[in-house]
Amino acid sequence: MKTIMYGVRGVLLLTFLVLNTSCKLQTKQDDGPQKTPPSLNSKGASKGEAIYTFKDAPVPIERGESIAFKLPNGETHWYEVVYLPEMGINWVQAKSLAELAGGYLVTIHSDLENEFVFNLIKDKKYWYQWDDSHNGVMSGPFIGAFQPLGAKEPDGGWQWVSGEEWTYTNWCKDGVKEDRDPRPNDQPNDATGNQNVGAFGEVNEPVGYWGDFPQRFGSFNDSHPGGVYAFIIEYNTKKTQ
Repeated sequence: MKTIMYGVRGVLLLTFLVLNTSCKLQTKQDDGPQKTPPSLNSKGASKGEAIYTFKDAPVPIERGESIAFKLPNGETHWYEVVYLPEMGINWVQAKSLAELAGGYLVTIHSDLENEFVFNLIKDKKYWYQWDDSHNGVMSGPFIGAFQPLGAKEPDGGWQWVSGEEWTYTNWCKDGVKEDRDPRPNDQPNDATGNQNVGAFGEVNEPVGYWGDFPQRFGSFNDSHPGGVYAFIIEYNTKKTQ
């Protein structure tokens, strides 16, 4: 009897191990390959991103008037706010549209220029307001700041799409008077692990401070909440549409 019992136990044990191993292998297979987070190269481009023209974009695009501003170095540049009433355009796509228009996503090099650009987009229609899950903070228009793949997070390697020197920043800092969000809010913070582009925000009112965002933030038909209602194009010479 003992010999038979041990044989039965052995068969049962072997059957359990085979089934358990099979389940583990099946579970691992069901997980599928890990997806690589999207990234930007040294020029701010990203492989596999849908690129639109102003005519074939999947959402309405309203272009604005180009407004002149005299830079501290004496040059005059022009700035155009592009309004996205239904959102649906991410940073990479906004960058491409700006270049298609003959300019580039705005680059900012002084308090005076930052104040000028902010005054163009301070109307709340250009700002997305989060619900209570994000304590009502607001996300503003895209600017031409980005981090290429391999940059040290959260504040290393930031650069301008124009290739101009990165000498000025206006990142939002925790405790500014417009910030009613109790969470820490020193920007950039790479809070989601893939926040590699810049936009105005992100406190509870429209402000001239900047925050970092994921490059696909605001994409068309994205299941994630949030979005961007505008971006700013800068031109080195006056442009007519």
